[in-house]
Formats: sequence, structure tokens, C-alpha cells
Amino acid sequence: MATAYKKRGRFIVFLAIICQVCMVSCHRQTKPQIPTYKSGRAVETDEQLQQTIDLNRRIAEDTDIYLSYFAKEGYSLHPTGYWTKNLKAQTTSLKQGDIVTAQLDTYSIDNNLYYSSLGSVEIGGDQEIAAVGEVLQQMDRGDSVSVIVPWYLAYGSTGNETVAPYSNLRIEIKILP
Repeated sequence: MATAYKKRGRFIVFLAIICQVCMVSCHRQTKPQIPTYKSGRAVETDEQLQQTIDLNRRIAEDTDIYLSYFAKEGYSLHPTGYWTKNLKAQTTSLKQGDIVTAQLDTYSIDNNLYYSSLGSVEIGGDQEIAAVGEVLQQMDRGDSVSVIVPWYLAYGSTGNETVAPYSNLRIEIKILP
């Protein structure tokens, strides 16, 4: 019986040694790694992120000054940050959820046409650019409005497949009768 306890004791000691070896061999003394995205690009640190935010804020302030030059002739600045021209301050007969046919022509601020679309639009529905949705809610059938949208309210610092990053837009909106 004593030999059975000795064998069991040796086995337990053997398992303990194996566990200890595994634990020591799996533990490495290395510096913490900077997290990366799947693409391999490093995640920004808080300082880098704050610098990017500050830079974009300065660019946005410069953009507002620049766009105010284009918006001098008959445009009104909306509290949200975009400018409108020919937007009547009247009550509209359109209600949330109404479907209208609208022509939307999107230009760069220097009049290069990015795209043009004619189709059904839901009043109060989600729009790709929030300023367009806000303006549509203030329009009536037959109205035409010009909207200047700064890059930070349009496609931002990333752009899209048609619009380059940091692009300011002029959007012509017409709700057909």
C-alpha cells in the first residue's frame, strides 16, 4: 500500500513540475505592443488622436471663413452650419413621411458636377447628408433651394467614391410640383 502512495505522490509531483514548466515557458517578458487594426496600421494614441481633432477643428474654422466668401450673395447661415439660398421662411404643406419627386445636383464649391439624381425622396427620412434632410423639411412642392455644405457636414475627411475628402459642396435641390 505504501508503494501505491509513493507512486501517486510521484505522479502528483511530476504533474506539478510539468505545469510549472508550461507556465514558465508560456510567460515572456516583452514590452506591451501597440494595438493595430486588421490592416496592420497602428491605432492612434490619445495624444495623436487629440492632435488630429485639433487639426480638423482648425481646418473647419478656416473652411467657414472660406465658404462665407461664396455665401455672401443671398445665402443665409443656418445654426447647424450650412448656408441656404431661396429657402422661404414659410410653413410647408409637406408633412413628415410624404414622398416627393426631387432633383438633387451636387457640385464642388467651384462648380464641378459630382452627381445628379432625380427620384423619390421621403420628407423627414434619412438622407446621406443631414443638411439635405433638414432643408427638404422646410421646402414645398415647386421650390428650388441652393445649399452650401462644408466638408465636415458632408462627407468629412474620408470622402466617398465620387467626392474627395475635405470637399465643400453646393447642392441644388428642387422639389417637382
